[in-house]
Amino acid sequence: MVKKTGVSRPSSSRAAPPDGRPPCPGSARRLAGALCLLVAAALASGQARGGEQVPARGAGGAGRICVARLPKNAAEIDRDPARKRARREYTYQFTVKVGDRDWVEVPREEGVLIQDLPTGQRHTVTIRDGDRVIESFPFTFEEKESTELCLSYTPWYQTWRLDAPRPKAWWCKCETAGR
Repeated sequence: MVKKTGVSRPSSSRAAPPDGRPPCPGSARRLAGALCLLVAAALASGQARGGEQVPARGAGGAGRICVARLPKNAAEIDRDPARKRARREYTYQFTVKVGDRDWVEVPREEGVLIQDLPTGQRHTVTIRDGDRVIESFPFTFEEKESTELCLSYTPWYQTWRLDAPRPKAWWCKCETAGR
C-alpha cells in the first residue's frame, strides 16, 4: 500500500517556455517538429499512402480501376466443408460495370484495366453473376484518396473490395491496354 504524503512534485524539472506552452523535453519537441515538417511536405507534394499520387479535391483528371483476376480456387474456398455450404451460391461468371460503361468480364488469368474515369464525380460500380446483379455501390476517387484503384473478389468472405492497391498487391496486376 502506498501512503500519500500530500507533497506534490512537478512532472518536469524544466521551467515552462515563455510562450505559455507546457514544458516538453527537447527530443520530443524536435520529433514533433520533424513530424510536422514531414506531413507538410507530403501534403504539398500530393503524396499519401504508399507513394500514390493523390488528386487535389475537385481536381479534373482521369482515374483507373484494375479489375483483378478471379482467384483460381474461389469456388472451392467459398464452399469450405467446415461451413457446410456457401452463404451465396454463385456461378462465378462475374461481370463488372462502372457507370454507363460496357460490362467487363472479371478475368481468370490477368487483370483488366478500366481507364479514363473522370475524377471529381461519383461513380457506381455494379457487379453481376451471370445475369443477376449481386452488388452495387457508389464511390469517388477522392473518397478512396487515389486515382489508381483495384476491384477484387475476396473468396470465403464472398465480398468485393474497391481500394487503392498496396505495393505488394500481387493479385491486382493489370494489362496496360485499357477499356
